[in-house]
Amino acid sequence: KDIEVSIPAGVDTGNQLRIKGKGEAGANGGPNGDIYLEFRVKKHPIFAREGNDIYLSMPITITDAALGCKKDVPTLESPVKLSIPAGSQSGDILRLKGKGIEDVNYKRRGDMYVTLNVVIPRKIDRKQKKFFESLADSGIDKDREFNNIKKYL
Repeated sequence: KDIEVSIPAGVDTGNQLRIKGKGEAGANGGPNGDIYLEFRVKKHPIFAREGNDIYLSMPITITDAALGCKKDVPTLESPVKLSIPAGSQSGDILRLKGKGIEDVNYKRRGDMYVTLNVVIPRKIDRKQKKFFESLADSGIDKDREFNNIKKYL
């Protein structure tokens, strides 16, 4: 007969769930046998998983990287507003605590890591170039991260 199976978060390929007493009578020496379900898990199209952590690669524009911005980031729970600091570069990793998947063995929350991918146009147009030059020449305090973006000019 049909039964409803509750699959816990964080199930991996090869994980098994036991359904007590739903198999043939007499199996395993008891009055009712048990059934074991084994899972083949499809990769999520957005997220990559490593151990207990989730990774997401997120493209941002060169302007967002230069000035910093807030972006909606999808997680397995719900979207989260992520603050991206000014001067961010490709490969910078931002951590979202407790937004990964539940650890099956320890019942803790995994973390999610967002890897930034700064999308630089093949050619910065005149208006963008002027903007970045004025930003670079302005009298505002420039920290080490800000100076890293000058290489894009």
